[in-house]
Amino acid sequence: MAKYTLEKSFPVICNKPLTINVEETRELTLPAESKSLPFAITYVYSGYPMDKEARARILWGDFGKIRKIKATYTRVDLSIFREAEKQKASLETGTREKWESR
Repeated sequence: MAKYTLEKSFPVICNKPLTINVEETRELTLPAESKSLPFAITYVYSGYPMDKEARARILWGDFGKIRKIKATYTRVDLSIFREAEKQKASLETGTREKWESR
């Protein structure tokens, strides 16, 4: 969708993750670069006070030498959650109906 929009000469702002690998990112940015279009990615967490405090404390050396940083991004198919919610709702409704019929 973003690439199509850029190809049609519209500016784009995307949420993370932008793509799943570097090659896809390069391919996605080509239309923006060739047409000099604004193309941005949001970094929501960078403005959080906790993140700013952590950055400052790292720069001040409060944690000593940083030897390892581990970051993860879990990508989940949201339909799993939607299906679970449907099942939960039907179970709750069935329970309520049984209780009310007593």
